[in-house]
Amino acid sequence: MLRVPATEPDRRLGRLALVALLLAATIRIIAAVIAGFITLGQHDELSVGRLHVGTVLDAFGAAGDGIGALLAAAAVTLVWGLSRQGAVTHSNVTWTRAVVLMTAAMTVVNAVAVTVLNTDDNQVPYQVTLAIGFSVAYLVVCLGALLVLSGLRDMDVVDPDPDEVEPLLFAVDRGNGEVFAFFSFAQARRAISSYSVEENEYTFYTDEGLLVNASAQDMMTRFESTEEDRRDDLMQALRQFAQTNELTVEEPQDPTSYAVPIADWQWLELWPGWLRPIGRVVRRIQDSAM
Repeated sequence: MLRVPATEPDRRLGRLALVALLLAATIRIIAAVIAGFITLGQHDELSVGRLHVGTVLDAFGAAGDGIGALLAAAAVTLVWGLSRQGAVTHSNVTWTRAVVLMTAAMTVVNAVAVTVLNTDDNQVPYQVTLAIGFSVAYLVVCLGALLVLSGLRDMDVVDPDPDEVEPLLFAVDRGNGEVFAFFSFAQARRAISSYSVEENEYTFYTDEGLLVNASAQDMMTRFESTEEDRRDDLMQALRQFAQTNELTVEEPQDPTSYAVPIADWQWLELWPGWLRPIGRVVRRIQDSAM
């Protein structure tokens, strides 16, 4: 089993959305902290004792609401999705984890503030029950998000070295000759099922035509380039696949020229046939945004 790899425009849009979500959540957290300190310094005859404590806590916990939990959950969802594409870094994960932790803490502070401000000695109003119940629900969302982040493996998070360039990787299905193109080994590890590697369903080549050995252990896929030159076999598979699917290749003698057309074709395969014209328009827009 093999998932169609996302291309660079897809990853860029995902990273942009992640930054937007994290930035929005961070601004809300900072605003709440500043508001809390401002409220802490305000004292008057009407704001003393329990009332003042509740007001301060309410300000500090302002970002621990439903919007905060939603932003945190959406950010973690994007981090997980990008990690499947080799497009998330340790700094992304650290920032996301900090946002989730702060949001979780603020949900607790918000619940305490509601209790302090609204609970009297005789009864607990239904508004307090609702507020505390909602805060607990938001806390559960945040704890679930932290659990998801803890499930990320080292291979899911990468810090690309600008001086280290991995070769392109082509995967050729031994059964039907279908070809997949990946722009790094990391991307291929996330797209190819370890079961497919164990079953030896694909032959792997670098963009120079060198054979790549693939192995799977503990659900993790590893690739290792060899010195065995199989360029002729790779070119035959690429030409046949391009001809069968009517792909336009600018330099048919260069394996790298097949990578983008193949990735685009596989991406369009995700669209229903009657929607593929729209898919092509979307792809052009993504390419122009690069």
